[in-house]
Formats: sequence, C-alpha cells, structure tokens
Amino acid sequence: MKKMMLCVSVLFLAALSARTSKNDRLSADTLTISIDPSTSQSVAVGGTLSLKAICKSAKTDNVDISPAWSAENSMGTFSPASGKSTTFTAVTASTGSIYATYSGVRGSVLVTVTSASSGGGGSGGGGSGGGGSSVSYTIYDDSFASDLDAPGAFNGGSDSIVLSADTPAKSQGTQSFLSTFTVTSSGWAGWYVSASTTKGMSAYSSGHLQFDIRSAYDIQVGIRSNNINSGTNSAKKYISAYITPDGTQFKSVSIPIADLVNAQAGTDLSQMKDMFIATAVGTQTGAQTSKNFWIDNIRWTSN
Repeated sequence: MKKMMLCVSVLFLAALSARTSKNDRLSADTLTISIDPSTSQSVAVGGTLSLKAICKSAKTDNVDISPAWSAENSMGTFSPASGKSTTFTAVTASTGSIYATYSGVRGSVLVTVTSASSGGGGSGGGGSGGGGSSVSYTIYDDSFASDLDAPGAFNGGSDSIVLSADTPAKSQGTQSFLSTFTVTSSGWAGWYVSASTTKGMSAYSSGHLQFDIRSAYDIQVGIRSNNINSGTNSAKKYISAYITPDGTQFKSVSIPIADLVNAQAGTDLSQMKDMFIATAVGTQTGAQTSKNFWIDNIRWTSN
C-alpha cells in the first residue's frame, strides 16, 4: 500500500511539474526579446518591413514563443499579428516604436513612416534609408497633418487670440496659419496642435523643429510630452534666440530639439503630445491689440 501511495505521489508531482506554465519557466530563465533589424528604420506609406523577434533566455538562444506585434501611433499593420517573424505594412506617416511582446517582456525598434511622396523608405527586406538617413514629420503645410487634432487656443484672463488661414501671406504652398492676438504687458495668448494619440519622436532627438514665421514680435515656440503638465511646461524658446523678427517677411527658424528638451526636465520624446506651441507673451511683446503673426511649413526633422 505504501509503495502504491508513493507511486501516486510521484505521478502527481510529475503532472504538476508538466503543467508549470511556459511563462513561469521563462521568467526563471530571464526572457529577453530583441528585433532584427535592430537599428532605426524608415519606410514610406504603403511600403513593408520584414521583422524578426529574437527570443532568448539564460538557457537557450532560441526560445519557442510567439510574441505579439504592435506599433505606436497606428503606423501600420502586421501579418501575422503574432509569431517570431512578421511583415509590417506602413499605413500612417509617423515616427514611433514597433514592439514584439510576450508575457510582459518586449523588444522594440524605432521606425519612421514617411508620406508616400517623400521618397523615404522602401518595400521589403527591412526597407531603405534606415540608420542615419534624414526623415521629417510635417505638422503644417497648407493644412495640418491628418493624425493631429484641430489647433486649440489658450489665453490669459483679459487676453485673446483668433486663429485663421491666410491665403495672401505664405512662405510656400497656398496659405499660412494666421494668429491675431491681444495681450496685456503681463498676459499671454497662443495656440497648440496636439497628436490624436501620443507620438514616439525619439528619432528626432538630434534633429530640429523647423518653421517659417512672419512676425514683428518675439514669439515663444515649444513642444510638450504627455508626462508634463501643460500648465508648468517650459520646453519652449523665443524665436529671437534664432532669428531677428521684423514683421516684413517670412523667416525660417530651426530650433534644435535638444534645446527644447533641455528647457524642461523630464521631456520624453517617446510620448509627445503637443507637437507645436506658439505664444505671444506680454513680457516680450509689450501690451498689444489685434496684432498678427503668421506661421507656415512646420515640421520636425531628424537632423
């Protein structure tokens, strides 16, 4: 009888061990996931990237799992949606991370999807133009990008701003974005344009925020990541640090992204929300009534 009970106990423990989940074993083995190619990639809308998940643990360099594929900013689709290998098809012009995820562990690669007309990227084989190639994300060029919300306005208590398109005044294309503001000497009025969902913009860390502006006043321009409160955000710079505003013509401004990031501790380019902010600040402009500034050709560039 004792021998039989011992056999039953051994069989029970063996069955219990067999039922121990793969996740538990992988956790003990320290699962890691990376993506091949590992360097940042660029692909045009409609193009594809071939991606492979490299799954390792302390015991093996080829863990038998099927991670799920996902992308920031609804950049594209995957076929298949899970597995060690997949094909990413670019759908929306944006920059963000592609992830391979399994049991809370994930690998990532940074990908920029450019508009089909920009010539960036390619089809198949990991695309072209990856690594050190220059890419850009256009915020405004006659109209705002489709993956951005409509511009929003803000102002101090007795200040105001009116936003509109202006056809006669433009630096290129058919129109520019006109702001007509009234501020007290201690007030402010401005506008912002936000991403519909947070954007991964880490590929632009060494790049620039570029735009054309016509203004007789020293306008403040900035950005904001989703983890920073809009009321305390200081990732902003005055255009006078880069050009001399005179109000008679459009001037091109190029602000290093690093300047904006350094102006606000904690700014996280992997989760950008306000992609462009422009403000007339009374301490810089002085008290003004119904004054204008025009902005055109707004974009982020990677270098």
